[in-house]
Amino acid sequence: MPKADTRASQPGRTTAEPSTTPVSATILVIEDDVATGRLLSKILIAAGYDVALAETGAAARARLDELAPDLILLDLILPDIDGLLLAVTLKQRTRAPIVVCSGRGGQVDQVLAARLGAVAFLVKPFNVDDLEGVIQRALEAAPGRDGRASTASPSAWPRTPVLVEATPSRRLP
Repeated sequence: MPKADTRASQPGRTTAEPSTTPVSATILVIEDDVATGRLLSKILIAAGYDVALAETGAAARARLDELAPDLILLDLILPDIDGLLLAVTLKQRTRAPIVVCSGRGGQVDQVLAARLGAVAFLVKPFNVDDLEGVIQRALEAAPGRDGRASTASPSAWPRTPVLVEATPSRRLP
């Protein structure tokens, strides 16, 4: 029988209440738009993930001190720091794969994100099925995947980032 997740009472953490879905991974969503962050949380919770939200770079760094995310969804447009600069800090502090989800989808941003270690780049608006597929592939590709972030060096991960653009059905704003 699946174990219920009781961590919803922690600040900045969102889970189904009560969840009957086993928590397969913790995803840190760094998104400054509250509505988009809530929508991403609902989608990820429905898919069986535990979700922590951060609306700023400072909040994201604090969340890393509180939990060990298995994957990070990173928006590039944040109120206190550029997401690409934050990616540098994130890669220094965690081995969790980073998936960029941003409306700022120019070629320069995509190339820089890949060079900074992002495993995928989703351009908003994007298809929910694409998001779920990218997350699943990123978690499966992380070496030593056992329900927690890999302890292998991020430089050992595959270096071929995935660019996913929106398809017509189930688009996320």
